[in-house]
Amino acid sequence: MKNKKQDFEKYAITHEMMLVPDFLKRLLNNSINFNKKIKILDYGCGDGGLLEYFSKYTPKKNLYGVEVSRIRVNKVKKKGFNCEYIDKNYVRLRYPSDNFDVVTMIEVIEHIPKRNIGNILKEINRVLKPGGKIICTTPNYSIKRVYDLFMIFKGKNIAKVIRDDPTHVSKYNFNKLYKLLRKYFKEVKLYPNYILMENKFKFIKKLREKRKIDYFSHKIVGLCKK
Repeated sequence: MKNKKQDFEKYAITHEMMLVPDFLKRLLNNSINFNKKIKILDYGCGDGGLLEYFSKYTPKKNLYGVEVSRIRVNKVKKKGFNCEYIDKNYVRLRYPSDNFDVVTMIEVIEHIPKRNIGNILKEINRVLKPGGKIICTTPNYSIKRVYDLFMIFKGKNIAKVIRDDPTHVSKYNFNKLYKLLRKYFKEVKLYPNYILMENKFKFIKKLREKRKIDYFSHKIVGLCKK
């Protein structure tokens, strides 16, 4: 049955996906050994913003994306990147096994129904080279809604933050995400990205550094190895 909440063609029109936040740039630069031969797959590549960022360090011919929106696929192809459409049944990827050094999955896993996520992670594991990495991020539920409300006070789009994103059909916290990823990858490490007020209060920053308050992180960062 079609999920009207997940009309990804309409979503492609209403939600441009080009921005690469500073925290994500730091994460990627610290996690990826960029070189001219590295091959990267961006699973759920949006409008190609992350691929464009990678192209500063790696030739376009080594960068690939997959997307559930044909609108976005066409946009990414026009920018000169390899990009494949994959329907919402999430069939087998069209890449050989042991093909990529890195797979990124940024703000994607929450859009995928839980009945499908196992097959997707198996496929990502299959196309990764031995020792290859998957880098993923996802909102940290349910604390995410606190951050959404905080954004109202910063003058952001009120309508957007009052109602949670309806395409988020799978909601993870640290424990749930770790249990999921550990089924498919040899090594799994999860990190907080930002904790409210950590830049204003030293004691919060110290607790964050000691990993005492991960629960309060805005997003979850996952680093996994095949």
